[in-house]
Amino acid sequence: MRRAVLTGPRRFEIAEVPTPRPGRGQLLVAVAACGVCASELESWTGRAEPTYPLELGHEVSGVVAEVGEGVESVQVGDAVGIWVTSQGYADYVVAEAAHCFPAGDVPLDTVLAEPL
Repeated sequence: MRRAVLTGPRRFEIAEVPTPRPGRGQLLVAVAACGVCASELESWTGRAEPTYPLELGHEVSGVVAEVGEGVESVQVGDAVGIWVTSQGYADYVVAEAAHCFPAGDVPLDTVLAEPL
C-alpha cells in the first residue's frame, strides 16, 4: 500500500509499505480523505526543526475494511471518521475503535474525526 512520508521541508515522498493489521480493539480503515491540520504546518515548513521522516495525518475518514478482536461498535463496510496519531496520508490506517465515529450518509470528504 502507499503512504505519504514527509522527508524534508515541503517534500513528501510516496512509500510502499505493508498494509497494517488491526489488533485487539482496533480497526483497519480504507482512507477516503485526510485533512491537513494546522498543527502539521510547522513540520511541513521545517520551522519546528522536526526530525524527518514524518508520517503525518490524523484527521481521517474512510470505510472499515477489517475489524480487530473485541470490536463490536462498527462492522466492515461502515463509513467512519477516525482520529489517529499519524499515518493518515495512506491507503489504509489502523485506528482504535474508541476513536471511530459513524459517518452515516455524510460524504466522506467532509467527515473528519477531529472537527467532529
